[in-house]
Amino acid sequence: MIKNKASMAILAKSRAMYGRRLSPGDYNELIHKRSVAEAAAYLKHETSYGGALSGIEENIIHRGQLEVLIKKSHADKYLRLSSFLPFEKDAFFHCADKKNELDTVLSAVHYFNIGEMERFFELIPGFVLERMKFDVAALSKSARTEDFIAAVKNTVYAGILEKNIDKTRDKFILERCENQIYTAYYNYMLKQAKKGRSKALRRDLENILGKQIEQLNIRLVYRLRHYFGLPPEEIRQRLVLNKRGSAADKMLALKDEAGMLDLAYPGMNKSASAETYYNIEHFSQSQMKTFYQKLLRMSNEPLTVFLAYSELNNIEVQNLISIIEGIRYGVGEKALENLLAL
Repeated sequence: MIKNKASMAILAKSRAMYGRRLSPGDYNELIHKRSVAEAAAYLKHETSYGGALSGIEENIIHRGQLEVLIKKSHADKYLRLSSFLPFEKDAFFHCADKKNELDTVLSAVHYFNIGEMERFFELIPGFVLERMKFDVAALSKSARTEDFIAAVKNTVYAGILEKNIDKTRDKFILERCENQIYTAYYNYMLKQAKKGRSKALRRDLENILGKQIEQLNIRLVYRLRHYFGLPPEEIRQRLVLNKRGSAADKMLALKDEAGMLDLAYPGMNKSASAETYYNIEHFSQSQMKTFYQKLLRMSNEPLTVFLAYSELNNIEVQNLISIIEGIRYGVGEKALENLLAL
């Protein structure tokens, strides 16, 4: 009975919280704002972000401060909703923390390789630092690869990093680290999806992970071809758990980028402009948004609905960051709209 009540609570609460999302009208208002201050004022006074932004002076807030508060609002919603869940030891319950940890390590590798570890530490919000399983402050002081590895000892990352060092420069081989860390993450989560699940929940979890892997690989194929001109076999080595016959695999057999995009996203506007890559990011997010909305609406599995809501909230955060950065750097309204998953 307790479990059934908890299940009903998570289903109802997730759907109610998603009902307070930003509307198309809100996005339209935001992309027409002329400054970050105007966008902050609108979010504070006209949307559900009012509570998260209640303490700010919108006329003087910096872009970075606003983005941190929006991200913290997402994290707070995640934690509030998770309090209704009866399975706090479940790996999927902690998948947002695992993903943040993964992204933090890869970001640290990037900044280590370019010699800007102080900047890396400055960019990590405090609420994220609190949930890491390693000492990020110690990591940020790494001067050598051995210091870096020592800072993440007793994690899966240490062994991967140790195998991917360019010893002539004492730097990490970023693309290999990225591939192997993502592969380890998804292998772990796919294994967890099989543990003690009902058939329906196992299907949902495997479907979610499969969609995430598919979109990650599609974006990788396009980026590595579009920006680096890498040959198919080299790109294939960088893909994560790729399967023969997947969309990403089929893309590698095509020579023109328009054909690649048409295969991955039929009906996509494939203009050969400087913004084509942003369009594929936008379309990928839009496709995932539709997928998660269906799960949120149709599933009766509390964990599935919890994950769908969390991912949808994350897409909204990414939309807001795109708007804030677009306003700050003078991106036109139409171009800005094309960056959003609506």
